[in-house]
Order: sequence, then C-alpha cells, then structure tokens
Amino acid sequence: MGTKDALELETRRRIYRKISAVPGMYFREIQRAAGLEVGEAEYHLFYLEKAGLVSVQLEGNRKRYFARGAFDEEERRLLVLLRQEAPRRIAIEILLAGKRTFQELLESFGKAKSTLSFHLSKFSRAGILAVEHVGRERVYSLNDPERIAKALISYRATFLDEAVDRFAEAWLELRP
Repeated sequence: MGTKDALELETRRRIYRKISAVPGMYFREIQRAAGLEVGEAEYHLFYLEKAGLVSVQLEGNRKRYFARGAFDEEERRLLVLLRQEAPRRIAIEILLAGKRTFQELLESFGKAKSTLSFHLSKFSRAGILAVEHVGRERVYSLNDPERIAKALISYRATFLDEAVDRFAEAWLELRP
C-alpha cells in the first residue's frame, strides 16, 4: 500500500487535501466536509493512515488528523489546543497582554474558575504555558509566543473565529 495507491481514489484525495488545509480536524469534521457516511470515512482515513499519509493525535477519546510529516509532535499538540475555542481565547488574551494573572484571565474569560483552571492545566501539561508565582498570585505567560502567533495567523481562516481575525490584525500591526 503506497502513497500513489492511497491517493488513487478521488474521495481519499479530497480527504487528504482537507486534512492538509485544516490540520487537526476531528473525524466528524472530516466526515461531514467530505460528505461521507461514517463507515466510509473510517475506511478511507484508516487507509490513508496505514499508507503513511496521515497521522492521528488523540485528544481524550477523539482523534485529530494531520498530514504526516507536516508537523512535529509539539506543533500538533499546539494545534490540537488552538482548535478548541476556550484555549484559543486564552492564548490570544495572553499573547496580546504578555502576561496575565489567573484573576485577569477569569475576568476576561467569563467562565467558571474550574473551567479556566482545566484549560490552563492543559496548556501547562503541553509545555506551552509558563506559570510564575508572584506572592500569592500565579502569573501566566506563553513559552513561545511567536510560534503560537504564527500558528494562529497561518491557520486563521480555518478557525472561523472573529477573535482570531482581530488578534491577527493587531499582532501584524505591532510586529515589523
């Protein structure tokens, strides 16, 4: 089963193009975008994976798909987080502010403390977020803000989020 064989069918070529254009898509997103039945989408994605054209990143019980070789492990973890609205909003908030305390994030986030803690914990486990203790406060910053900004800007059309568009415009204006 080679690359040529795997892309022999138009359906698989369409799926592969979609995954390449929107890295980190869920199975259901791919299935709907390709207009396929569940079993048919499973079959073609399995075939593409076995042929070495796509890789899978697990997020809990859900799979996200990437074109193989396009991203390293760290980039895939970042895109998996940025595909989720709440973590994406947190990343944008910290990118624009530089650093944020838990309370500042809570005020701008508008969710429960436990929800914010959950998402900050995901960022921290992924190695994307730095936590500094200043007195009794925790101050959050991003370990590699340029890389995160680049990912948001590069894939902003795939996020379908006005906040990303506003961020990209502001970020690009601030950077030479």
